[in-house]
Amino acid sequence: MKMRLFAFLFNTLRGRLIVGVAAVHAVMMALCIVDLTARQRSMLLEHQIKEATALSHTLAVSAAGWLAAADIAGLQEIVEAQLRYPEILFVILADEEGRVLACNDRSRQGLYLQDLPREIRQTVIAGVPALVDVATPAMVADRHTGWARVGIGQKAAGRKLAAIVRSGIFYALTAICIGSLIAWFMGLRLTRRLYAVQETIAAVRGGNRLARTTLAGSDEAAVMAREFNHMLDVIAEKEAALREKTEEL
Repeated sequence: MKMRLFAFLFNTLRGRLIVGVAAVHAVMMALCIVDLTARQRSMLLEHQIKEATALSHTLAVSAAGWLAAADIAGLQEIVEAQLRYPEILFVILADEEGRVLACNDRSRQGLYLQDLPREIRQTVIAGVPALVDVATPAMVADRHTGWARVGIGQKAAGRKLAAIVRSGIFYALTAICIGSLIAWFMGLRLTRRLYAVQETIAAVRGGNRLARTTLAGSDEAAVMAREFNHMLDVIAEKEAALREKTEEL
């Protein structure tokens, strides 16, 4: 069965046409899916960075006074209020030296952040789909009082992106199947005309010298049929002339 299918797909015009159309559809749809996925991932990451930047700035403004006063209880309340955001991974409020005063993971309180930016300005520390990490300085009357640091993930967005990819693959398979079906009918029509010429050849080989192919149109198959009919007519005329000379002799 496998050998027959392989022979049909690669040793016949109809099979080659189907394979060619399916391959073209597969390559084009794969390129479309890759491009769409890359664009969506880039857009999601850009949106994620904007959200993390805005959230970090808002947190720094609201916690600036509490950081100046080193009110750990108040800072912890501010941190816990941010956890309602669905994609939040961590929220950290640290003093100007990087010592953690409040965090969603209370075990980190009192530790020092070693990767804070050297310059006192808002900085995107990490910007990948798995984590966008933004640190923003908290200022009170142009005095640096600490840092607000926010980490945002992309779980929900990743699920949406995966759904988009699955839809793209489904549409790609649908396009391949439809294209292959169209190629099948086109190949059937093409090979049917070629088979008509082949049947005439078989009939002539079997002894029917009057067999001819009747194909209308101006495509390659019709031209081939007319040329073959002309060749048979020329052979018939030569055979008739040869018989006449033989009878005369």
